[in-house]
Amino acid sequence: MDKDSVQDKTNVQEPLDKKNRRGKRGSRNGKKLSDKVETINNKNSRNKLTEIKQNFVDKSSQMKNKKFKKIKDDSSRNNNENFPYSKKNKTSNSFKKKTLKKAPERKESKLYNNLVKSLSQMDIKKNDNKNDKNNDNFTFPKTIKRNEMKKILKQQINNTEKEYITGTIKINNIFSRYAYVSIDDKNINDDILIEGYRDRNRAMEKDVVVVELKQKTNWIQKSNGNYQKTAKVVCILEKVHTRKAIGILENHDEVIKFRPRDPKFPILTIDTETLPDNYDKNKIFMAKIKNWSAPNFCTGKILSIVGNIGDFDVETEAILLENGLDVTPYDDELMKDIPSIDYQLSNDDFKEREDLRNNCIFTIDPATAVDLDDAVSCEKLNNGNYKVGVHIADVTHFLKTNTKINERISKRATTIYLVNRVYHMLPKSLCQLCSLSPGNDKLGFSIIWEMTPDAQIISHKFSKTIINSSCQMSYEQAQKLIDNNKLKINEFNDKLNIKNGYKINDLSIIVNDLYKLSKILRNKRFNDGALKIDQPKIHVVLDESTKLPVTYKLEERLDSNNLIEEFMLLANMTVAKHIYKKFPNTALLRHHNPPKEINITRTFNSLRNFGINLNTNSAGELQASIEKLRPIDDDNDEFKVENFFIQSRMMVIQTLCAQSMMRANYICSGNMDDELLLHHYALNVPFYTHFTSPIRRYADCIVHRLLYSSLTGEPMPTDWSSELCTRLANNCNHMKNNAKNAQEKSTELYFAQLVGQNGPTETLAVVMYIKEQSIDAILCHVGMTIKIELSNVKNDATVNYTNDDSIPTITVKWNTDEVEQVINVFSIIRVNISKHPKNYSLRTTLLPPKFCNSE
Repeated sequence: MDKDSVQDKTNVQEPLDKKNRRGKRGSRNGKKLSDKVETINNKNSRNKLTEIKQNFVDKSSQMKNKKFKKIKDDSSRNNNENFPYSKKNKTSNSFKKKTLKKAPERKESKLYNNLVKSLSQMDIKKNDNKNDKNNDNFTFPKTIKRNEMKKILKQQINNTEKEYITGTIKINNIFSRYAYVSIDDKNINDDILIEGYRDRNRAMEKDVVVVELKQKTNWIQKSNGNYQKTAKVVCILEKVHTRKAIGILENHDEVIKFRPRDPKFPILTIDTETLPDNYDKNKIFMAKIKNWSAPNFCTGKILSIVGNIGDFDVETEAILLENGLDVTPYDDELMKDIPSIDYQLSNDDFKEREDLRNNCIFTIDPATAVDLDDAVSCEKLNNGNYKVGVHIADVTHFLKTNTKINERISKRATTIYLVNRVYHMLPKSLCQLCSLSPGNDKLGFSIIWEMTPDAQIISHKFSKTIINSSCQMSYEQAQKLIDNNKLKINEFNDKLNIKNGYKINDLSIIVNDLYKLSKILRNKRFNDGALKIDQPKIHVVLDESTKLPVTYKLEERLDSNNLIEEFMLLANMTVAKHIYKKFPNTALLRHHNPPKEINITRTFNSLRNFGINLNTNSAGELQASIEKLRPIDDDNDEFKVENFFIQSRMMVIQTLCAQSMMRANYICSGNMDDELLLHHYALNVPFYTHFTSPIRRYADCIVHRLLYSSLTGEPMPTDWSSELCTRLANNCNHMKNNAKNAQEKSTELYFAQLVGQNGPTETLAVVMYIKEQSIDAILCHVGMTIKIELSNVKNDATVNYTNDDSIPTITVKWNTDEVEQVINVFSIIRVNISKHPKNYSLRTTLLPPKFCNSE
């Protein structure tokens, strides 16, 4: 969990009702590939193709005498039922990816691939003979070359009405035919709809694209009378998506299909030359798009066999691969550019550094932390003020620019945190050398403030330092010092292993001084208009020997967490202001746009229907509204039930608010025309950056170099420019988001395994969204979002959906006891959770209501 993190969420949109469509729709390509095969008049070729198909079936006993379910449309998506995962196999410790060698050329595969090519060409040839109106559904629109498009965008930059608009593709997770282009422009409230694979024009999730708006007659009228703009992609400025996916192989009609797990990825017709000799339906494969010749026809090749479906290690590796995360060890050639694992600091390393080794400096981190990026200190001065220090590991002293290892690290950009292990951004030797472990001399980059007792900042300075941490403390241990529980302090005194002659009382005084100052800083920050949306986070606990899940718990936020967060935020804000002043065109900053009006208004109106009024005029006013809704801070039994309902309601409110927010991103300061646009919405500060975690974030390494250059006058590398800063910022954004997604998927995987081990469980959930066929809810004791399909209770109840007065309601008349259950947003419902027998997804079923204790 980032000590200086701000919640980043994006809004998820549903496809619009087609009934409101203006203008006529083009015809669809309903023909299947099997139908087109019938048009081939070469009988021998057809017989040979049948023989190839039979060879495919015979290669695996698992596939013998079985037929796969037919696919109606190559680009359609079905539920997870189509991924026939086997039961969990014995866990393997092997984590090596099996890379495929090119298969020997075979006559059968040649004929097969030639046939696939001819089918594709025949598609296009047939479509060319159709009139232009129908032809649109069979071919992609013409694209504009990237360099030409960049010139066009520059020419129209001052135009009020722009012909071409730049944005990021977001594909609907359920209906992949629909995508939206998110525009990072506060003046454009609505995302632009891309309807159909043709208009998406081969663009993939998160690609940066340029779209051309369609005529208004092709826009879609919404229920409120406004119009949803529609467009087509005419240029892919940046292919962010790797065009790779994880999935399974299926024998479909006369061809081999690759069905990806990701519903946003197209189904591929596979080149048989890339197929291994020993594949079967119980394997997970990695494939890549080879040629996307028509909207409904895409070919690909197999890159590797990931492993057996259901194998726990394989499933974890699949998460890494599908998020494009490289975790291969750094090779020896790259390691030549950094010190070896037995490197000892020398006097050369200590030159021009302030020696703070005699100061009482210590770290406060999660109990399991290995990468110790930051340490803190506090000393009371004779004038009554405090000298407060934040000391950050000096990674860039060892990690030099213009080296191959730096280039590789910049591409990884972030440490990856999965449930079962951590994949470090830096090589192990560099992590150990830089990490601020207690009792060892370490190099730091420090910020030191003089503060008054009421936390007013008198002055600050930056300094390269030598430090020697006195103690590695966990948040829980620091909290005991804050609570000043002498009994508990004595219990863990020996566990702290305090170095450098300091005692537990020394640490207690410093921690409490820092806590008092942090409370004042925090109150001032929120009084000045900051916003923080805390969403529930689940922590899965593993058995130390088997590494299998044994239990779970919701992450608890302590005062000690807030203490560290405040000083890390202060450090980042102090550095951001400084580097922007020195490098106004090339400073790497952390930027957070205000939410789009349409998104926050939608949330506001939805909650207002249930008597919850949020003030969304500013971040500070939204924060104040949320604070008023928090539960009573009292442990008395009379408040427990009430607090449970309030806490459950807060889960929904904060999740909905988070989904309305824009995602915070790294940017190059020179890309903003106005300094005011650099403002960070949630923190409500003019400048912000990341400086405090260089061991696990490459963005922080860049900021360290900028800060050092500004202090010493030593120039940045000759290739440093706004273009390079932008490119690095974009990659840091992309990898940070991918790593976060992998972390969430890993948590879901292990939680599903825990449910599978323990068997079906009855629990409580609070309703967040209501739709005609399903309910989205949050598990009250877990904080995890679930989907409840109402079709699962069709034999046990009658379900009726209404939306009177814009309040979606589900009425369930249960057959047993003639119970009628009315479900709205915020309703507490009883559900049964079980693990899917064939994969690691959860199945949730609505249960009849009964009195449930909140505990």
